[in-house]
Amino acid sequence: RAVTEFVGAEKFPKPTPGQSPPSVVCAVGHFANFELLGRSALFCPGYQVATTYRGLRQAGLTRVMQALREKSGSLFFERRKDADALKTAMNRPGMMLGLFTDQHAGDRGVRLPFFGRDCSTSVAPGVLALRYGCPLFTVICYRVAPGRWRIEVGDEIPTHANGQPRPAEDMARDMNRAFETAIRRDPANWFWVHNRWKEGKWRGGKEDGSQKLEDRETA
Repeated sequence: RAVTEFVGAEKFPKPTPGQSPPSVVCAVGHFANFELLGRSALFCPGYQVATTYRGLRQAGLTRVMQALREKSGSLFFERRKDADALKTAMNRPGMMLGLFTDQHAGDRGVRLPFFGRDCSTSVAPGVLALRYGCPLFTVICYRVAPGRWRIEVGDEIPTHANGQPRPAEDMARDMNRAFETAIRRDPANWFWVHNRWKEGKWRGGKEDGSQKLEDRETA
């Protein structure tokens, strides 16, 4: 609490008195000291923070990393092994599920623009938000001074339009744009050292020529 400010918690749905708040899904990225996101429950009473991870090839290093991370009180689900446990958790109220969505999503991602170039983008936050009836947000950590950070909740990303579920790729496009805005605001704040624009056999995302031109111009 002494080194971190949390802004925008009021955007989350309000709980019924005496009940846990409704669960939320948050698209997060590798911004600033992103490990602090695991401490978000300090600023959002009633929520249980959870996320997914992929274990390292060295089992011993995975145990060390997770022992350190779990001190935050967050729940961690291994992406390849803990799908059933994650489903059980998301069927409970009061979950704040953060999913990293600013990295290459491999062959399972959809082709969407990011800074004017197509890349493989994960649709998982939108898919899970629809599946569990959760509102969807972006959450970004900014470094504001030496040893000081601010976690900011973005505007809610609509999961429905005209009474119908939005396509997952449309929600992923909104996430990409939110991340672009954050990176333009403070480019050095984005810690991503892999190639975001790898080639691959991506699934085709919804995109027309006018939208592609708009994205390239705004980049």
